[in-house]
Amino acid sequence: MWIIKIVLAFLIGSFPTGYMVGKVLKRTDIRREGSGNIGATNVWRVVGKIPGIFVLFVDIFKGYLVVKYISPWEPISFLSPFEESLVLGFLVILGHTFSIFLKFRGGKGVATATGVLFALEPKICALCFFIWTVIFLSFRYVSLASILTVVFLPLILLVLLRPFSYILFATLLALLISYKHLPNIRRLILQQEPKFHFR
Repeated sequence: MWIIKIVLAFLIGSFPTGYMVGKVLKRTDIRREGSGNIGATNVWRVVGKIPGIFVLFVDIFKGYLVVKYISPWEPISFLSPFEESLVLGFLVILGHTFSIFLKFRGGKGVATATGVLFALEPKICALCFFIWTVIFLSFRYVSLASILTVVFLPLILLVLLRPFSYILFATLLALLISYKHLPNIRRLILQQEPKFHFR
């Protein structure tokens, strides 16, 4: 049963929402337009605001669904319920970033990680959202806000004396999302990263 849950978590994460929206609404491969990412930000820019918001919420829901509903189903005996949520939560994010449906290429993982974190601990998620918002409104870079927020997360959990497994999860998440943002980091250093505007 635990193998089924692991596979299911990865498959749910792998569903390429942004790619599908681009194909259905614009008959285009979103990976070949804009930043080349399948996430909500690129969909917003290439396809439109409403499709971008739709992709954002679906990708968030993927993470929430796995932790809130898949994880409690037939608990894995050798893990605590919280540890199981962390493992499956990381797997759904991993599926999103390395989608099996896109030859193991995918999004940056931020939206799906948001859903996972909201299911795990809404107050920590709200704090991260506040940090993200402050950074974004200050600099107008979605990538910078995402990178810094996820890097702060393990430190926040450490200060709040959360379990080691939780801090380890957050550390791995920070490494994964930072890795997926390497092209953005290069553009930020070269001052070539486009700022986000709501128009």
